Amino acid sequence: MTQYIWKFQELNTLNYGSAHATHDVTLIINLGCPDSRAWYLKNEPLLFGKVANGNIQLHIKLWDKPVDDLRNGGIADQYIDYHQPQQARDLIHNIFTDQAKLNQLSPAQVGPYLAQTYGLTQANASASKLTTSEVASARITNLPSIIVDNQFQPEESFDLSAL
Repeated sequence: MTQYIWKFQELNTLNYGSAHATHDVTLIINLGCPDSRAWYLKNEPLLFGKVANGNIQLHIKLWDKPVDDLRNGGIADQYIDYHQPQQARDLIHNIFTDQAKLNQLSPAQVGPYLAQTYGLTQANASASKLTTSEVASARITNLPSIIVDNQFQPEESFDLSAL
């Protein structure tokens, strides 16, 4: 069994729910990743419903996975303010909803697009370095990655409703 050791600090993690929740869920996503988008938007209502009722403590980590197709998502990840988790939740939803636009931009256009569309400025460039280090230590290679109670769950077969 792999032990995942995460630092759930506000510097690079969006934390939701009670520390006394029944289950601990870590979700690793990239804002430009179509698979992250599909999983998140499909599961968002149930996921945050379970956070609200105390079944899940959720930790979201945004990973700047070094893949050309995810470059814009990695840039956008740096605009998330981890000290404002509710605003970040809304922003993640909105960026995922309009992800096609984000992914059509050149890397140089991402910052101005986020500033004009969402009123954002780069919030935390160092967060992606911390998350990349944690992901490498955990030997995670896929997006999205879901770890439930310290167990990796394949996104295509994971049933969130079972928690």
